[in-house]
Amino acid sequence: MNLIPVVAADSPRDLIATARDLHSTGDMGVCLRLLPEDWPSADPRAFKELLDELEVGPSDVDLVLDLGEDTATHLT
Repeated sequence: MNLIPVVAADSPRDLIATARDLHSTGDMGVCLRLLPEDWPSADPRAFKELLDELEVGPSDVDLVLDLGEDTATHLT
């Protein structure tokens, strides 16, 4: 089993840098944990900036959409 780092838009910068470094040395990709307000349709520029900071393309990313307790949103 390969473990990959999970980061969110509000993760500390050093965690994001570590995820980027792990991907660059092991080509393992990253996992992004998104809250509904982070979903790219809300602000696609913020999503693109995070991918750029991680130095990954969309095909290197697994997404977890964390709805928390708000399961009555339009996303569900």
